[in-house]
Amino acid sequence: MKRTQHFTNLVIALGIILMTGLTLDAKIKFIPLIDASLAINSAGYDAEYATEQTQTDDSDQQSTGENVYLYFAPNVSFSEIPGLWITPSFEFEFTGANNLLQLEDEAFVFQRRLNFYYLLGANYAFNRAFSAKLKGFGRIEKAQESNNETIDTGIYNYNDAGGWGELSAKYRLGVPMRSKLGYKAYGRRYPNYTNADFVKLYEEKGLTWPSDIPRDMHEKDINVNEFWLRQEFTWGKLPILTNAEVHIKGVNYVEMPVVNTDATLSDDLRQDGYMDVYLELPFYINKYHQLEIDYNYRIRYANTGYYDVGNGVYLGEYYNYRQNRPRLLYNFKLWFPIAGYLPRGSLSFAWQNRHFYSRPSLQKVSTDDQEITEYKWDDPHWESSLDFNITLRQQLFAEWFNLYFSFHSVSQTSNSNVEDNAPYNFKYNTFTLGTAVSF
Repeated sequence: MKRTQHFTNLVIALGIILMTGLTLDAKIKFIPLIDASLAINSAGYDAEYATEQTQTDDSDQQSTGENVYLYFAPNVSFSEIPGLWITPSFEFEFTGANNLLQLEDEAFVFQRRLNFYYLLGANYAFNRAFSAKLKGFGRIEKAQESNNETIDTGIYNYNDAGGWGELSAKYRLGVPMRSKLGYKAYGRRYPNYTNADFVKLYEEKGLTWPSDIPRDMHEKDINVNEFWLRQEFTWGKLPILTNAEVHIKGVNYVEMPVVNTDATLSDDLRQDGYMDVYLELPFYINKYHQLEIDYNYRIRYANTGYYDVGNGVYLGEYYNYRQNRPRLLYNFKLWFPIAGYLPRGSLSFAWQNRHFYSRPSLQKVSTDDQEITEYKWDDPHWESSLDFNITLRQQLFAEWFNLYFSFHSVSQTSNSNVEDNAPYNFKYNTFTLGTAVSF
């Protein structure tokens, strides 16, 4: 984490030096980018199998609240170094309605959410073919999950600090191509999340908590390294592009140890690995219609299993899965103008299937006396979700001002009907009506 913080501080320091030193003699080119919106969200969440952790008052949660978003990027270049752009940016978002978010492959619904992201770095073009980007960034994420929390005390609040860099090269091998090679490193810390509940359950089963492992261990704190290679193809006069990318992510847990088969904790720390393969096919139909077909394949691996303290069962390769996710994106303009501008819209549809090939599903089983839960070892756990989103925009008065309406729906099912840490079976719908400015 110290190395990541030093990298971020170095990028920030270089940016300050450039912005103060070069402005003394050089001519400055200043291009600010602003994107802001103010909207009302109405979101409903229905968990078919809810638990105390995932539900506040009941399993059917409906809320309405404001959504405020602001993005500001005061980009600056200098005549003394024509290929250099200093690119700071600041992004702020607050929402007072239900928000469905993914944290480490688990879905959570938050009643309120505040996100602040800041970035400082530079883009440099060596010539028309080669360019580089170097960025340092930080993120503050605050989210209130239940009524007994505030937005400052949410257990899933986290802070990020890190940096990333990317090299880009344009060339021609029969057809125009562009290659990108990138690396990102950052640390994520959850200041309010500790393993106190896990320690309690551990000891209730007659197990002795290791003296060398803190009882207030921050088990979710991680350091992350990411690498990616992206290849883009332009097929001459054909109206279709092809983009392919391989993305590798390594997640190193700062304090969380590996869990052994007998529920003891190892001296080794947990490590997770992800490999994603992306294929994107943007298709330009005409000036009114654009279509894109995407596909993502993911493999996840962890060097630890999961010990179910409540049932006294060790589940090896619990976190490992394979995932398929195709997506269809359609951008369009309607043919009749309103207030002098054509209405615009976008439509997306995605299906995701995640297969935990070594994790058994967990089922409710009714007996004569009671209802119990048991693992089905011959039926590995899977999750399948559908994601639908439609957005309509209408410009008014000027090109930079518009009204918009959006509807977003996520529906997920699985073959497990008992909850553990996050809902597997739920429906989430949200309606948004707002105004936005962008220039």
